[in-house]
Amino acid sequence: MTETFTSSASRLDPAGTGAGAATGGRVRNAALPLFVVCAVQFLDAMDIATMGPALPQIQRELGMTPDALQWVVSAYTLGFGSTLLLGGRLADLFDRKNRMSGLRGTGNARRG
Repeated sequence: MTETFTSSASRLDPAGTGAGAATGGRVRNAALPLFVVCAVQFLDAMDIATMGPALPQIQRELGMTPDALQWVVSAYTLGFGSTLLLGGRLADLFDRKNRMSGLRGTGNARRG
């Protein structure tokens, strides 16, 4: 039983033209979604973590008990998670090109 092992460069460029190695081929195309997913995960964790420092002020201003304050954290996390689920479902319903053009439009609108 003989197995043939191929290098990653030959898998990216099956024709052997060398074009995949020069441009990064599929590896380059896979780097952007990986970066976006990592950035979103970081922002998600940071968003939930920023609730901690705000809790004492929320408790003072609204006169809440510690038990009621836990409901604030739970409601915030539940709402945030719900919007993530909704965004994922909308992404499943619409094709990739429409989503990416929507992201570009949002980015252009933020730049002003």
